[in-house]
Amino acid sequence: MRQKIRRIASVTLGFTIAIAPLPQASLGYLSGITAMAEQTKASDRLQSSISAIINKNDKSYDYIKDNKYMNLANELGVNLLTKYSKENERKISKHFNIGNLDGDNIPEIIVYEQRDFSNMDDEGTLVLYKYKDGEYKEIDRVSMNYDNGVENIIIGEGKTGKNAIFINSNVGAHSGQFYLFTLENDKLVNRISSKKANLLSVYPDGEIKDIDKDGILEFSIQEIDPESADSSSVNSEKINIWYKWDGKDGVNFVKYEKVGEPKEEKTDKKIVSNYNEFINKGNLSKAFDYLNENKDKLSIRDNSEGIRTYLSALNEELSSMNTTFNKYQERYKMFENQGIMKTYKLKATDLNDVNIIENASVFSKEKDLKELLLNANSMGLKVATAEGSYYFVIGYEKFLNFSDFVSSEISDYLKIFAAESNKPGLSEEYVKIPLDEMASRIAAMEEFMLMYPYSKYLPEVNQMHEWYLRGYIFSTHDLTTHNVNSDTLKSYNKAMKDYEYLILHDILKTYTEEVAKNGNKVTEDLIDKMNQIINEDEIIELKSNTIDFSGIKYKSSETERNEKLEKAIIDYLEYDKNQDGKIAYSYNYIDLNGDGKKEIFVYLLGESVSGSGGSTALIIEEESYEVISKFTLARNPIIISEDKINGWNDIIMQVAGGGTEFSYARMKFDGKKYPSNPSMVPKVEEKVVKGTAIISNILSIEDGIEIK
Repeated sequence: MRQKIRRIASVTLGFTIAIAPLPQASLGYLSGITAMAEQTKASDRLQSSISAIINKNDKSYDYIKDNKYMNLANELGVNLLTKYSKENERKISKHFNIGNLDGDNIPEIIVYEQRDFSNMDDEGTLVLYKYKDGEYKEIDRVSMNYDNGVENIIIGEGKTGKNAIFINSNVGAHSGQFYLFTLENDKLVNRISSKKANLLSVYPDGEIKDIDKDGILEFSIQEIDPESADSSSVNSEKINIWYKWDGKDGVNFVKYEKVGEPKEEKTDKKIVSNYNEFINKGNLSKAFDYLNENKDKLSIRDNSEGIRTYLSALNEELSSMNTTFNKYQERYKMFENQGIMKTYKLKATDLNDVNIIENASVFSKEKDLKELLLNANSMGLKVATAEGSYYFVIGYEKFLNFSDFVSSEISDYLKIFAAESNKPGLSEEYVKIPLDEMASRIAAMEEFMLMYPYSKYLPEVNQMHEWYLRGYIFSTHDLTTHNVNSDTLKSYNKAMKDYEYLILHDILKTYTEEVAKNGNKVTEDLIDKMNQIINEDEIIELKSNTIDFSGIKYKSSETERNEKLEKAIIDYLEYDKNQDGKIAYSYNYIDLNGDGKKEIFVYLLGESVSGSGGSTALIIEEESYEVISKFTLARNPIIISEDKINGWNDIIMQVAGGGTEFSYARMKFDGKKYPSNPSMVPKVEEKVVKGTAIISNILSIEDGIEIK
């Protein structure tokens, strides 16, 4: 094809040269060179103007409030964008931001470089520019993991005195991803671990703003409502979950809110009304049967609310049921292998077998006891045992047939606690189930904590998770040689492979690496290190959705051996190390009756003094070393309340484990002693509790003082 000829006249040389025109690609290249030159020139001009402002002000100057500086910095921000970031004019201003990240009062510029979708090697990049040596220079850049673009970049206070970069980006077809970066030693650090919070939104509609007006920014993640009948990303109902950065590598839950109005679902409101009437009248057995028979006629939302209401009512009934049960046990001398248990040749497990209890020959003279046991079973309770005596706990297995009719949150909660109720994983911190099953249960709890940070059941799951995690790590080595055996390491390696996406993986990785360095031995230093990883604070902080514990003072246990106290414990327990195994103790001095003389609260650790519901604890008079009270299901920390009765402080204990719903029980002194079992006394009803939490430090048998 003939090319057209361009003629260029040269005035100075006086002759004409005929040349071929440049190809289109070359023209584009030259155009690009020209644009780059113009961009560089503009950048130099902006840099010079900004430098002039900075040079004439001192370190205390607030540049963010200087309109001239901000206008120039914004121009520079646009100038620093790549051409792909400028393709969508509507989003140009969202691809960069200006703010102070290092505390020197001179703002940094953060720029999002939109990826080139035609280049599979381009992952998109976040670039930090910092004022240095008279101009803004690139200091660091990090990959943006092939995200499609950004909806928002905001620089603001992430925690008191610490600014952060908040980013909402687009991923996949229509999802959103949240990031929080801080500047550490001139490096951009992604601060929130995906193992500690779900940061993926079903749509990129998350917000970043200070919702509680404390000066710290919160951010929201949009998720599918677990009670939505339709679970598709398009048609499902949505919820917004608001978080605040915790200043470390996690988040603090702030609140959650429904998005829009709930959709109408097919449900029978008459059934709901009848069910609530049974609940209000206290007829729990009838309520349970009625809900179970009609669950397929109700919506997921109504079934979920029904189960929540039932579990709450059942937990309310639990203390009075246990009080009655305790009375019958004393009346009929009902102790393991003693009294009527021996008369009727019954084992503890037989008390949960309806066919055995209904047999006319069983408890033929103890009709009230028989009726109580059958009624408890029909309500969803089961019998547990501790140190030869019995008490009721919630039998979560009974509720599993609701799993497909309730929200994923309720279903997952029931499965976690049904596993524990059916087969307790630990006796205090001694593992009672296969290690791989232990890891599977821990993983289910971590998934629950990630998925449902707003759940009312979260304190229970958190508490059980920490308990299981300590057992899985600290109770699997030989307590004499301190060696970790090959079967345990095999389970750890399997768990790390299976649950790489969870915190469990990171904890086991650290633990196994440290154990290997020590020749497969567990040392006290390693136990301390792992305790700090599992619970970053040495104090176990009390938590509740319904009780304010902010006024509680915390007191760690004593560290010095007390030989007189040890002798009192040995004499009271008739302790034989060969028969009972290793026992350790932790203790605190506390004046419980205001007479100026200290009592000693002792918390015991060891397989023979612990069960799935807790450990044995004693109150011992310091001068005489006589035992005043014994507790069978204690869990630390123990709250010594400011409230008193009969001259003695009330004691508040946690109730958990073995299928018991997590709660706090108030133990009142009756003039002679405290009640022995916290699951058999009324729950704490107050909204605010004040006092001192004793033995509040993290404990395992290795942390206590071993009885010689």
